[in-house]
Amino acid sequence: MVKLVLKGELNWVRTGEPDHKFDNETTKGKWSAQLLPDAESLEIIRDLQAEGLKNVLKKNDENKYFTNFSRVFQKTDKEGKIIKTWTPPYTLDANNENLDPKILGNGSKGEIHLDVYEHPTPTGGKAKAARLEGVKITEVVSRENRPSF
Repeated sequence: MVKLVLKGELNWVRTGEPDHKFDNETTKGKWSAQLLPDAESLEIIRDLQAEGLKNVLKKNDENKYFTNFSRVFQKTDKEGKIIKTWTPPYTLDANNENLDPKILGNGSKGEIHLDVYEHPTPTGGKAKAARLEGVKITEVVSRENRPSF
């Protein structure tokens, strides 16, 4: 497993309570964050995609690239038996102190910390995946001060 730090603008930081909106048969809840990467981080993501990373880069309405990273809360087998439970990702401020993720609005600047690992594919090949470990916020845009649309 490789630890990786990507930088840029962060949106939809959900590192507090896991989101259960997309629960399915074997995945229960997840934490997530959206990254609009800076130029250097964008190249790192593209290099990882060339090695099999499935995270998709898209463009937003402002023509900026973004992608999402997540961390599953719980994996179960098809009978519902818990296979593994993960702890929440950390949320830190610029001084490495814990930060309440509920205050974060879209457009906060910072880093997204990932575990990048290799896994087998169903066809016998190998691919890469990135698991959200945490975020470090260097410039907070609070939810209360975000622009309204």
